[in-house]
Amino acid sequence: MSQSPTYGNNATEMSSLSESAEYREAGVGAGAATVALGILIATAVQSLAHRLGLGSEEFSWAIGGIAGATMVAVLVGAARITGGGLFRMTAGAFLAMLPLLAVWLVPDWSSGFNAIFGPITPIGLVLAEIGWRFLAAPGDGLWFNTGLAWAILWLGAAFTVWRAWLRGGRQPPGRSLILVTWLLLAPLALAQAVRSAPTGDEFYYYLAASSVALDGDADLANNYKASILRRITPYAPAAIDAGMKIHLRQTEEKLISIHPIGFSILLAPGWAMAGRLGGVLTMALVAACIGGLLPVAARRLGFGEDIASLAWGFGMFMSPFYAFSAMAYPEPVAGALALGAFIIFLDKRALTLPKRATADAVAGLALGGMGLLNLKFLVLGASILLVFTVARWASQFRRVVVVSMWAAFAAAVAFAWHFWIYGEFNQYALEGQTEHAWAAFSSNPLKGAIGLFWATGGIFPYSMVLLFAPLGAALLIQSGKRQSAWLALAPFFPFYFFYCPYIAWHGGASGPARMILPVIPWVILAAAVGAAAAWRGRIGRALVLVTVAFGVGLTVFLTADPALWIITTMSSSIKEGALPFYFPFLSVERGFAYLLGDPTGSDLILWVEAGLFTALLAVSWFTAKRLGPGFRFDSPGTGVDIPMRQPAGPKKAI
Repeated sequence: MSQSPTYGNNATEMSSLSESAEYREAGVGAGAATVALGILIATAVQSLAHRLGLGSEEFSWAIGGIAGATMVAVLVGAARITGGGLFRMTAGAFLAMLPLLAVWLVPDWSSGFNAIFGPITPIGLVLAEIGWRFLAAPGDGLWFNTGLAWAILWLGAAFTVWRAWLRGGRQPPGRSLILVTWLLLAPLALAQAVRSAPTGDEFYYYLAASSVALDGDADLANNYKASILRRITPYAPAAIDAGMKIHLRQTEEKLISIHPIGFSILLAPGWAMAGRLGGVLTMALVAACIGGLLPVAARRLGFGEDIASLAWGFGMFMSPFYAFSAMAYPEPVAGALALGAFIIFLDKRALTLPKRATADAVAGLALGGMGLLNLKFLVLGASILLVFTVARWASQFRRVVVVSMWAAFAAAVAFAWHFWIYGEFNQYALEGQTEHAWAAFSSNPLKGAIGLFWATGGIFPYSMVLLFAPLGAALLIQSGKRQSAWLALAPFFPFYFFYCPYIAWHGGASGPARMILPVIPWVILAAAVGAAAAWRGRIGRALVLVTVAFGVGLTVFLTADPALWIITTMSSSIKEGALPFYFPFLSVERGFAYLLGDPTGSDLILWVEAGLFTALLAVSWFTAKRLGPGFRFDSPGTGVDIPMRQPAGPKKAI
């Protein structure tokens, strides 16, 4: 009877495996360093363009001009990460771009310049993407296919990192994973940014960031001028004529934005360094922090490596955090702060008193300091603190008190900060139309819940893998581990119920599910649990594969055309750089973007959607009853991916 081969009984085999592992690790390190070099080159050149006062149109020109050096670094880095040679990577990229070459062989006869140089351009894009701005004016097709190539290349690299680092049985430190995740996200975020204008409130956040960086204050009076506005959007003069001061208010002494300036202070260093590019890299780093922290949170909740690795993959490339890595909004920052504080709470290591006191102070300041971004985030901070208090009141009373004191201090500073700048605790009162603002809230909270399925503003159409979250939640509830279930699920609900009457989850002219984004990390953790359990069955495995394939495909296409992130009524105007203000509770367009219909529609549609949602919860609950008895949350290998390598046996005596 033959036995399956095992590792560890042969010293030569183990040595060879160790060497190959070290080689792969060195390849990942070298690839990451090379990619970082390419990003630094891009940042340096864009910083020079920013300091020369070049506008947003020149922003695209600068990116195109240095794309050669950046693309070379990207290709070399990706080759190292994936273990392939530079020639193989370049050849593969060339073959992938052949369809683009075929498209360009049919020249645009409306321009003699394009007719001559058009066919040459794709070759330049493949080898180094050098000088495409000089050879031909890129049309939508060129933009789209270039973005497609970027997305496929980088998602392939991300999958390799997932298998080698996370699924290979290794547990890289959170800081290392944050760095690698940022190196993977940053080029994709840049690819999105250069293909779209700032959306919605981004305009105001960048405008305030310029004031902080240039003047060190919140007064926008001397910043609202063409020379600065054109660094934010290529359509700044038109924006001035269209009345972009809609969210700016003139007080007796200064012109201020109704948007809290705390987030703009975070953007200011990146803005001072490289304009909007610096802001994009900052937001990519914020998203990477969430990506690096998700596996840490999963492990500290007692989940195994399967669930931890799925949480990283779902969170980074199949959730709204990917879209918002190229958008400047405060919600991802609030989510990162909440998740970081949550992880500190879960830390049961025997730390020395100074280290524990420092960690608790950081957690408390993070929870209360969210108010500097927006006072509404104090609801989230209080939620995390409440969850921690209920779970650890008896065993860690002193920690609860210390963290609460720091959080209260930071929250008091946030209130005082708002009152000092705005003269109001609620800065939105400056609009003088609080009734209009509250019109976005429905009298029926169920509409907001169903709105999560609404593709123009919800979350599930863009992140179908998160449909496994109810199954994961049911498994946790039925597991009998009350404290683990409480810690994993409870942080989501208070902030959700605070916003659930809100119809427009996207918050106006921005990406999907922005308003609920700060608590999405806990949805991702539950979805990872549900997907890991579903993988054990044939039907469940098929559903996981379908949703993951859909998520990856959507990510690729949305990288190529970022306007698809935005609601359908706005996509064409966003492509043109306009910044419209769209209120879905006043005007609704039916079209491709709807999965289950309009949550503002008739009661009949609402109840049909409610029935489908209830059915999802019921199926998840009964499926959990069936899968639960044999499912191990802490299993290092539940069969989600390739079998784990068996540990080495005892060494033979020489």
